[in-house]
Amino acid sequence: MKPVAISICALVTLTGCSRNTPADSGQFAQEISPGSTTGSSAGTLPGGTSTRGNSGDSLEPSFTELRSSIPADVGVAIADANGVRAFGSWIEGPAWSTIKIPLSIAALRHSAEQASVLVPLAIRDSDNPAAEELWAQLGEPSEAAQAVAAVLKEGGDSSTVVQSVRTRKEFTAFGQTTWSVDNQASFMKVLPCLSGSGPVLTDMRQLADNQRWGLAVRPGVAAKGGWGPSPEGAYLVRQIATITARQGQIGVALSALPNDGKFESGKVHVEKLAEWFEQNLGRFSPQKCPP
Repeated sequence: MKPVAISICALVTLTGCSRNTPADSGQFAQEISPGSTTGSSAGTLPGGTSTRGNSGDSLEPSFTELRSSIPADVGVAIADANGVRAFGSWIEGPAWSTIKIPLSIAALRHSAEQASVLVPLAIRDSDNPAAEELWAQLGEPSEAAQAVAAVLKEGGDSSTVVQSVRTRKEFTAFGQTTWSVDNQASFMKVLPCLSGSGPVLTDMRQLADNQRWGLAVRPGVAAKGGWGPSPEGAYLVRQIATITARQGQIGVALSALPNDGKFESGKVHVEKLAEWFEQNLGRFSPQKCPP
C-alpha cells in the first residue's frame, strides 16, 4: 500500500499552519489521511510488536544510507498504530534523564501538592536534585521503583525493570535503568493517554534552552533528552518524544553512542536521526487513546 499522506508544514518550517490549532494544544495543525503504512504491523499490546532490520521495510535503505554517514552506534524506534518499527544496531542501555518522565508522573500521582513544584525543574531543566527528591517522595527505593514501573506498565511497557539500587555512586539509581528504544517509543505513544501526564507533557513542550535540540525544537513536540558516560567515559545520548496530530500520537526514541565518546558528537548524531524521522513522518500512522 502507498505511504500515508501527511502535511507537516508546521514541523518542517517551524512557522505557520497555526491558525487551526488551539494556542495551548501543543498539536500539529495537520490532518493525516486514513490508511496503513508500509512495513510490519502491530500486535494487540498497547505498544504493539516490534520489527528491526526488516529488509522488506521501505525505510530500511534510507536508514542504512544515513547510518553509514554517522560515526556512531545508533538506534531508532518509532511506535504508531501499526506497532513499533526499529532501526539500527543499538537496542538498549541506561535511560539517564529520560526516565524522569514516568518518575514525574508517579510522583504527581503520589502527591500532586508535593511534586508539582519539582516536576518542572526535573523535566524542563533536567535538574537531578529535583528528580532525586521526587524519587524520595515515593518511599523506599524499592517502593519508588515499583511506582515508576507501574507507570511504564500502563504505557505498555511491562518488561523494563526500574533500577532501585545505586549501581554507580555518582549517578541516580533510576537513571541507570536499562530502557530499550523499542519500549521507550511504545511508552511515548501511549503517554498522553495516561492519567496525570498532562503537566509533564506541558513541561516537555517548554524545555529550557540548553535542553532544546533534536526533536525538541519542533513546535508542539513533547520531548526529553538524557545522556551520561559509561564507566569508561564514553557518552550515550538519548531523546524520546511524543508527536501529536489530530488523529492521535506517534512515539519516537533516538539513541547514539558516538565513536569518539563525546556528548556533543552524540547530540549532533541524534539531531541527524531526528531529521531523518521528520523527513519520513508521513510513513507513520498516529494512534488515538482508547475511549
